[in-house]
Amino acid sequence: MPHTIAESLFRTLLDAFPASRAYPPAFFEQDPMPPLVVHYLERTLHDRLERDVAHLSTAPEGWFDEQHPDVQDAYRRLKQTLHRHARIPAGVWADTLRDAVRRVTAYLVEPVPTLTAFVFEEGDGPRSVLTILHRLDYFHAYTYLHEAVKAYVEHKGVHELERDRFAGILRHIDRQMTQDYDPDAWVVLLRPLYDLVRGVPGLEAGVPPGLLARFFAEKGQAEMQQRLEARAAERDTPVSTEALRSLLAGPPAPAAPAAPSVAPEAGGAVPLWKRFQQQGSSAASSAPPAAPPRVVPGGPPAAPAPPRWQQFQGRPGGDPPSRAAGPVASPAGAPPLEALEATLFGDRGARNRELFVKHLFGGSLAEYERMLRRLQAAPDWKQASQLIAQDVFRKQQVNIYSEPAVAFTDAIEAYFRHA
Repeated sequence: MPHTIAESLFRTLLDAFPASRAYPPAFFEQDPMPPLVVHYLERTLHDRLERDVAHLSTAPEGWFDEQHPDVQDAYRRLKQTLHRHARIPAGVWADTLRDAVRRVTAYLVEPVPTLTAFVFEEGDGPRSVLTILHRLDYFHAYTYLHEAVKAYVEHKGVHELERDRFAGILRHIDRQMTQDYDPDAWVVLLRPLYDLVRGVPGLEAGVPPGLLARFFAEKGQAEMQQRLEARAAERDTPVSTEALRSLLAGPPAPAAPAAPSVAPEAGGAVPLWKRFQQQGSSAASSAPPAAPPRVVPGGPPAAPAPPRWQQFQGRPGGDPPSRAAGPVASPAGAPPLEALEATLFGDRGARNRELFVKHLFGGSLAEYERMLRRLQAAPDWKQASQLIAQDVFRKQQVNIYSEPAVAFTDAIEAYFRHA
């Protein structure tokens, strides 16, 4: 099914971007090209150019001094010029686009087997960590998988991984990180897939239930898989996000044995997913199990700690922001930053300030405050969303599907919806 949908999307995109010309990034970075496909195409073009430039700089030994500063400077300027004028030739455009669409679609449905096949495309032998991380960068969703691999290799001090070990790490992390997701969290995680299939004729309203069933099967979520398979058997029409939320929140389905999860490599008392969380790498994308209730002497048990993804959204009594994200001087006559955050974010207020500043504004509190004031002054959500897209996501090269980006966008949209 992913292949069929990918082929339909490819045909639609090829109509919009015909193979009658070469395509520099500025030409394929336009609607209706999905952002995740754009990213894959950009990585493909960049890597091909790097290989070609490397061949250009290889000259017969001894005919000139390759290490002379003037020669090195000439190579550097040539490389910069070639990158500015890079393009995907018309003769390979259709095949390159089809490959990008197929890979991205498969990744959004079944990320672990797709990543494994992509990383080990040239054979089953061990891959260096540098090669693995480079290949992972082709895919710009589910970034917790990328961070998990980084955390693992740093913790173990390994320099290469074999295919089975790589796949086992990914599968274990993918299931551990999502095992406590509630319907709202699943809908957020699936947003990239919904955004992608919206470009397929007939799927504007949602994702086919069979495709969603495969997604949940890969996560080891047998009960959710069964609900979606039952929905497909009853009515095989696209499932909207609202319908998916209702299906996931419905009564329990008949019990079924869960698919086995690959256990992490022995050698540490703390599971890999938890070490990953403790290192802080996954603060914006992980979902470890909630902590057990803490019993307070002489009083009732304290409420269980919410999952990490839910903590990100803010909680009463949360830790105050660090000094780096503290108050700054506001323009004369303007409300203080705290009041502005309360207006735009509601009761969350400043609780996510530090994360927003770090992940969306390059660490600049001043840029964060300026953007909030511009958003408050925007006349409607349409203009506000354009500001976010152009002056936050594009300017800071932000992954629009990261949880900080999603949380920020959702909060501002809610402000205008209720204004």
